[in-house]
Amino acid sequence: MMKRACGIMLHISSLPNKYGFGCFSKEAYNFVDFLKKSGQHYWQVLPFNPTNDSGSPFQSFSVFAGNPNFIDLTEFLSDKELEKLGFKNTKKIDFKKLSALRLEALKKVYKKFYKEEEILDFCHQNSYWLEDYATFMALKDKFKNVELSLFPKEYKNYDKKTIEEFRLKNKKQIDFYKFVQFIFMKQWSKLKNYANENGIEIIGDIAFYPACDSSDVWANRQEFCFDKDNNPTGVAGVPPDYFSEDGQLWGNPIYNSENMKKNNFTWWVKRFQQANKFYDVVRIDHFRGFESFWVCKPDAQTAKDGKWHKGFGYELFEELKKHRMPKFIAEDLGVITPKVKKLMDTYSLPGMKVFQFAFDGNPKNLYFPHNYPENCVAYIGTHDNNTLVGFLKEVEPEILGEVKQYLSLPEDATYEKITDTLIAIMLNSRAETVILSMQDLLYLDESYRMNIPGTPEDNWKFIVPKNSFTDSLAKTLLNLTIAADRNN
Repeated sequence: MMKRACGIMLHISSLPNKYGFGCFSKEAYNFVDFLKKSGQHYWQVLPFNPTNDSGSPFQSFSVFAGNPNFIDLTEFLSDKELEKLGFKNTKKIDFKKLSALRLEALKKVYKKFYKEEEILDFCHQNSYWLEDYATFMALKDKFKNVELSLFPKEYKNYDKKTIEEFRLKNKKQIDFYKFVQFIFMKQWSKLKNYANENGIEIIGDIAFYPACDSSDVWANRQEFCFDKDNNPTGVAGVPPDYFSEDGQLWGNPIYNSENMKKNNFTWWVKRFQQANKFYDVVRIDHFRGFESFWVCKPDAQTAKDGKWHKGFGYELFEELKKHRMPKFIAEDLGVITPKVKKLMDTYSLPGMKVFQFAFDGNPKNLYFPHNYPENCVAYIGTHDNNTLVGFLKEVEPEILGEVKQYLSLPEDATYEKITDTLIAIMLNSRAETVILSMQDLLYLDESYRMNIPGTPEDNWKFIVPKNSFTDSLAKTLLNLTIAADRNN
């Protein structure tokens, strides 16, 4: 069970930073200070894993590795050195360009600071995934960053002799990627310890599936469903729902449940053990996949046509009980059946309640704050939703009227007044945990939303405006938190 408390959702990349997107810099420590001053107990972030050129934290080269873009380069390089490399103050995020710049900067850091003896323990403790990840990234470099499916056959199929020869010939490049992970974990551990020492717990996020183009799939093919030519026999997604009338075709490989059971779910156990290093509480994205998951044909154009396949939730969670695991939050949005609910109840997992989903004409809708149970985490909206102001601007007039009526506000109530009233009601609900987004606290509109599900372009780019973490906002939020008996 989680304590009666509240927190703020703001991904690391959304922190202000003069060299692109946010990282483990002084701005991250400033945000921890803001959370403490405002009486918050939780800081919720999105997955920490490396991202592709789209910037999506849900399509990563590894579900175990940390995102190199979050490393604070100013710990190693001066502003003059960074500017010489091509960094400059920018408001627009170009993930491909900035990631390339940061990679070049990290190579410079590697040349100046790499000492093999310093990272030996780290490499040993993370050997389960690190060697394969570093090798995979070196191969990506060799083959001009093409996807795994386009690797030459002997590399794509993980021919052990070929891979071992590659490792011997490319040790320096592979060591570079190990070093980057070492620096990532060193900086994150320092920041996380600072947060914990100040009474702040980190709620992290893990994707249900790894990406097809990942070291996880490449080195653990037996855990997934592939044919004899190592092509996926099915791909993941979800059927049509609130977010998309065509469903969402994710394209991730699906799990080979039988092989996972034979291996006592070692891959999943190791994954949650890694998450335990990153976070204090783990939000499991697409939790319903543990009960059953939606499978589409590899050549499907949409997710409309697919089938549900039985999941492995009970067997996995029984295995997890044998190990030290973090606290979990089940992302139970979308098509939720009694079987999914039973799985959650069996392990007392809190689900999620999202205010923006409340207005379907049913007064007993469980997303209304007065209907929240204690064992849940309540949101106005998640990273996949519009900001509250954006939502209010885009809904039909009758829905906007229903929102004002529910909040007992007059017809001429401003967006700011609606936001303030709703935040107070959410905080005073029975929900043990309430997570507010930074966008809503700042009354930001739809142009500041984090993600539009089903659209591959122009997402994940939200950067909080400078000077947002004010004493005035902290005091207002602290007073609301105290009044709701949620202060840290």
